[in-house]
Amino acid sequence: MALPVLLAAVIGGWKAGALFRLVATLSFDFFFTRPYGSLAMTSREDTQTAIALLLVGSVAGLLAARPQRATADARSGHSSVQRIHRVTQMIANGDDTARVTDAVRQEITELLSAKGCRFEPGTAIDSPPAVPRIEPPAR
Repeated sequence: MALPVLLAAVIGGWKAGALFRLVATLSFDFFFTRPYGSLAMTSREDTQTAIALLLVGSVAGLLAARPQRATADARSGHSSVQRIHRVTQMIANGDDTARVTDAVRQEITELLSAKGCRFEPGTAIDSPPAVPRIEPPAR
């Protein structure tokens, strides 16, 4: 009964593994332990087997979720690199400063899932740069 739990976790991820883990444990209890046809367990060995089945399913689900998380993290990293590439390509092409600023603003807004952001240029070139601030938008 552990094999279907492992397959479900590998193919369907953590949620499918959790569902199959529960179904397999209840099925084991209902069909293979005395008294048959009920969810009552009278044997210590049957209880230990059911607990082991739950643990195997839990470990399988956690292990199966790792590659999915790694894939999501890789996609996120790739997206961030693409964002930087788009802006640097605009700068390399000599695009207008206003257009580059708008692109950077859009990329930052999307990256932070913010409602918006704005660019406030400094007053003098010789003054030290201001520390960047992230503030909630004015209401």
